[in-house]
Amino acid sequence: MKIPGVIASACLILLLASSPSGAQDAKDKEKILGKWEMTKKEKDVEAKILLEFQKDGKVKMMMSVNAGGMKIENSQDGTYKWADKDHIEMTSKDPSGKEETEKLTIKKLTDKELVLVIKMGAKEEDWAFTKVK
Repeated sequence: MKIPGVIASACLILLLASSPSGAQDAKDKEKILGKWEMTKKEKDVEAKILLEFQKDGKVKMMMSVNAGGMKIENSQDGTYKWADKDHIEMTSKDPSGKEETEKLTIKKLTDKELVLVIKMGAKEEDWAFTKVK
């Protein structure tokens, strides 16, 4: 069975990981805090992803995928650190318990919008999240 791209993409966000820290503007460090939501649709598949960045460097990742009436939900805890002005590094464990690290580019960060560049093999995709109140 072939997994649609949106499911693979949604699974990838839950497998994100982290490492070194760097200097970052204090305003941006504050802007990223809180809950961010993204909904991605592809054919009859809809994925909803929620990221919650906490002040202590922890991140909660939640995913819900509805594919043709079948619903899959998953959540995962991890950590994040600023690598530099435009990158964060997130660490989490994959389903087998192996720790993984992923460096994410922040394309845009405002009080209401967060755009992350996600690598999907050789391809890159912009994932646009909106701040949840």
